[in-house]
Amino acid sequence: MHVSLDHLFDELMTFDFAKLGLRFELPFFVFHGDADIITPPATAKAFFDEIEAPRKHFALIKNAGHLACFARPDQFLSELIERVRPLALAPSSL
Repeated sequence: MHVSLDHLFDELMTFDFAKLGLRFELPFFVFHGDADIITPPATAKAFFDEIEAPRKHFALIKNAGHLACFARPDQFLSELIERVRPLALAPSSL
């Protein structure tokens, strides 16, 4: 994480989500660690709630921090299989 931060710090400090807009024409998923102290879950959820998308889902990864997909790969994979895979198999069902 320190290597990434060294290279991305300036970008992270000036990044503005609002410039991307809040409306997406594709499904939008957030898989977030429930113990994330870098981006608290409440902050992530507040941003997620502002998003407009044909389908969206916010899932908390239990007992995980900022790198939830690495801390709990079992739950992360389960969420992908349950939430994302069905859309990939039948993209017309957005």
